[in-house]
Amino acid sequence: MRKLLFCMALILALPAFATSDEILDAAARTKAIQYSADMYDKLFYEPAIGKKIAALLRSRLREGAYDQITSARDLAEHVNADIHSLTTDHHTGLRFFDDDQGDAVSPDTPPQAPDQVRMAAQASRQLESLKKQNFYFRKQERLPGNIAFIEFDGFAPLDFARDTAIKWMNQAADADALIFDLRENGGGNSALGTLLASYLFEERVLLDTSYDRKDNTRIENWTDPAVPGPRFGSKKPVFILTSKETFSAAERFIYVLKARNRVTVIGEKTAGGAHRGYGTNVSHHLVNMLAIGHSVTPGFEKDWEGVGITPDIEVAPTQALDKALTLARTK
Repeated sequence: MRKLLFCMALILALPAFATSDEILDAAARTKAIQYSADMYDKLFYEPAIGKKIAALLRSRLREGAYDQITSARDLAEHVNADIHSLTTDHHTGLRFFDDDQGDAVSPDTPPQAPDQVRMAAQASRQLESLKKQNFYFRKQERLPGNIAFIEFDGFAPLDFARDTAIKWMNQAADADALIFDLRENGGGNSALGTLLASYLFEERVLLDTSYDRKDNTRIENWTDPAVPGPRFGSKKPVFILTSKETFSAAERFIYVLKARNRVTVIGEKTAGGAHRGYGTNVSHHLVNMLAIGHSVTPGFEKDWEGVGITPDIEVAPTQALDKALTLARTK
């Protein structure tokens, strides 16, 4: 799961046999580079840097820098070295997937009418997979001292995880303190974080404003004062446990709550992936991932990209729960 979990919310792998590699001929290799460069030109959240990355990839292609590479895995490694010479964005890079992602898609391809049958089949497969994992919700306990403990390892799509999230938050409502364990949380869909945060306030609160270059949108993300069932509320202490594996949507959940002084964060500095990732397959097993958006959080001038979120109390991840329990029982 880890840092690549965010990809799972963006890409639904098609049914196919897994492979250890993909052999690319000259045409397929050229297409993968050209399509990737076009995406940086058109979609990267920082247009100036996106154009520099696109120009570099095209220049390297013309120079023949990739001519001897036939392995998709190797191509990803070489292309990423070039991309990451210009950006350290954690959501950006050429990624190899074992499962066949389908035909390469040009950024210039006009949007097609959705294949409703195919989309329904994909959604059904994803739902069944997530059900087996309880939508990444791993553990819920009521610990001594009337402390609610919720451990989850990913932010599943809201439409799928909503009922489970509501149920778990309702069950935690009468606790005297609440601990979220995000030490193994690799991110995913940030909308689920907005729902969870809504149970920690009574009033409507602006969490952040997200900008998306691909869709050309600016969206304010507010808590919902009318969420179903009882809520934990804004008066009782909330703790979040972190590690260097805490990434992307998990970090966003922490960041917006820290901005409101609503949580105490305990553990290790997080991974540092702040931007919204988007991926398009540029060969059957290569997906060009890039950051297409960012968010602005009230109370903070910058986001956490590349630097992570520093806990309020820094301890080894293995000691974070004990520290949180000690604090919860003394508040």
